[in-house]
Amino acid sequence: MAENFRSNFVFGLQGNLYQEFIDKVTSSIIQEIIGTDDYEIISSDKHLSSFDFDYSKRKESIFPEFYFNFLSDIQKENNKVSFRKKVCITLDEELCTGICPNTGRKITAIKLGSVELAYFIYFDIREFFDFVYPPLP
Repeated sequence: MAENFRSNFVFGLQGNLYQEFIDKVTSSIIQEIIGTDDYEIISSDKHLSSFDFDYSKRKESIFPEFYFNFLSDIQKENNKVSFRKKVCITLDEELCTGICPNTGRKITAIKLGSVELAYFIYFDIREFFDFVYPPLP
């Protein structure tokens, strides 16, 4: 289902400049990676880690959360399946075990069969701080 998740935790960005960072910095990179501008950003509190797939540590199934956050918009219309790809922006480099051939950026894809439903895309925290605190003229 997912390429090897190596990380046991999830952390992400928040704050008053986060959405502006998404709009001005990450959106074009995301579009180049996933090949569409029709996607949904999943907030970091809904991200998955290897802990979520380790049932010796987790008592309940992750499927309800996974379905609600990643699959609930799948629809069938005119014998075609449609859905919006999901994107998780992560600061955890260990979570991303693959490299995007278009951008060279570290990513992991969550697949159902051969269909990529969601992506974890790594952004270095320095990229965020460079945006928040641009160089002085």
